[in-house]
Amino acid sequence: MAIKVKDFVWRDQETGKVIEVEVYYKLGGMNYFTGNTNPRGVYISISPVEVGGHFKTFTMLSGISTCVEHLARKSKKRIEYWASKIEPHVDEIIARFKEHCKEAIHYAYERAVN
Repeated sequence: MAIKVKDFVWRDQETGKVIEVEVYYKLGGMNYFTGNTNPRGVYISISPVEVGGHFKTFTMLSGISTCVEHLARKSKKRIEYWASKIEPHVDEIIARFKEHCKEAIHYAYERAVN
């Protein structure tokens, strides 16, 4: 279960496509798709979505996320801290995502950590 705190949305005016950059807390646990255990903590996620009416749809495996801080318990203060570190770089993160998915998450992680 993910607890979303901050959501940055970019919409392409020509195509109407939407890219979301989210900062959220994830409880972690077993990932049955990969067989790995995901850590509990604060994550940054970048993913393309389609918005229509009251629905939001996405294609599985089209986005990417990474854990930026391991937390044993949810801390709104820490999540807001990470969101404030990412916010000034959202436009550049989205531009990089449109070019190359993995490069964007590395760029987001570097901007958040430094």
